[in-house]
Amino acid sequence: MRRDLLYKICYDLADELHRGQVRKFTRVPYLTHCTDVARITAMFGGDQIMKCIALLHDSVEDCDITYNYLENVLIEDGIGSINATMIVDGVESLTKRRSFEDTLKTLQYADPKHQHVKCADIIANLSDGMMNERYVAKKAAQLKVMQDSEIKEFALTLCK
Repeated sequence: MRRDLLYKICYDLADELHRGQVRKFTRVPYLTHCTDVARITAMFGGDQIMKCIALLHDSVEDCDITYNYLENVLIEDGIGSINATMIVDGVESLTKRRSFEDTLKTLQYADPKHQHVKCADIIANLSDGMMNERYVAKKAAQLKVMQDSEIKEFALTLCK
């Protein structure tokens, strides 16, 4: 599958799923956050699958859908079952857990590519400039359990 087509399918799906949603405290369409995360993922060397995970990273958490639904839609849209599974695995490893401790444990053992996307998500959120001290401290704790990488180090500098 052409890489640009894979991205377009995921972009269109994220657009459909987040339609009508806006960023907290703004009127900015939520999709802009998803594209910001994908752009930051790419800036730090993320591949096409990682950019697709970035586009869809909040879809299950924010859109009242299941992982199975997401995977089935991606397959129906023609990206293939292997690509769909890789993307959904990434989304699942980035979805908030019931407790903060469970979220930390999941992130600690997540695939480094998934951690890369989570770092991009944290950078995008911190760049909004509307985050309080408690939020920043939680994100710093998440970053500390992840494997060392250039993107992680950059995200940590934003937490200071």
